[in-house]
Amino acid sequence: MKHPGLMGGGIVFLLGMVVIACQAHLAWVLLVFVTLAGIRLIPRTPGLPLLFMGVFLAGFYGYVSVRTFLRLHVEDMETAILIERGALVFLIAALVLTAKLTKTRFSMQLQKPRWNNRIYFPYITHGFHSIPIRLFFSSP
Repeated sequence: MKHPGLMGGGIVFLLGMVVIACQAHLAWVLLVFVTLAGIRLIPRTPGLPLLFMGVFLAGFYGYVSVRTFLRLHVEDMETAILIERGALVFLIAALVLTAKLTKTRFSMQLQKPRWNNRIYFPYITHGFHSIPIRLFFSSP
C-alpha cells in the first residue's frame, strides 16, 4: 500500500463520525482526534487528508453540540429547525477555512454539469454498468 496511514485514518474518521453522532463522552471524542494526530506519525502518510478529516470531525462535533443545545433550550420547533439547518454552516465553514489556510482548491460543485458524461456503477447487481447522467436523472 502506498500510504498505509490513510486507510487507518479513514477507519478512525468513520469511527469518529459514529462516536460524535451517538454523542459519546468527550473522552471518546478526544481519543478520536488524538488517534488521527498519531496516525500522522506513520511514515509516508500525507498530512493534508488527515487534517481535513480532523477539521470535518471538529465541524461535525460543533454542529451536533449546537443541535443538542437547541433541542434542550428552544421550545418553538420551527425556530429550532431553522437554527439547526443554519448550524450546518459549521461543517462547510470549517472545510473552507482549512482549504484557504492550506491554499488547497475547494469546489462547492456549483458549475453546470455535463449531461452527456457517464456515471459508472461497478458490479452492483450484474456487472460493470454505465449510463449517461441525463438518463440517470430523468423520470421513469
